[in-house]
Amino acid sequence: MEKSQPKKQGYDWPRILTKFLRMMKLATLFLFIGCLQVSARAYSQKNIITLSVHDITLKEAFSQIEQESGYLFLYSNEKIGILGDKKVSFKVKDATIRQVLDNCLKNVPLSYKIVDGTIIIIPQPVAPLQPATEMPQPVEISGKVRD
Repeated sequence: MEKSQPKKQGYDWPRILTKFLRMMKLATLFLFIGCLQVSARAYSQKNIITLSVHDITLKEAFSQIEQESGYLFLYSNEKIGILGDKKVSFKVKDATIRQVLDNCLKNVPLSYKIVDGTIIIIPQPVAPLQPATEMPQPVEISGKVRD
């Protein structure tokens, strides 16, 4: 018959250390995977676009840019009005989304804002009238006031 050894009092340090190291390895792995996800998201925002557009409406151009870039367009038909039916032509090769939009909206009084994955098209603000820099020459008026 075998003699059973008495149970040791205290902690089993090798076993605790092994569990701790295993948990640290898993935490490091999850942290590394998280960093890769952030890197992939930052890379996708710098898409390179090659696009050739000839004599199509602005709305069709937006649709093609949407397909090529993965960005979504947001605009109001009321605010854009007949400009949405204006014909545009441009050609870009290995360009960023900003360069594509600058070429697309070059001769159109519209501007854009990029917020996350959405391109917001807005009418360009009208420049306020600038006051005249020269003062008009004073004019002398003469006459009689009658009741």
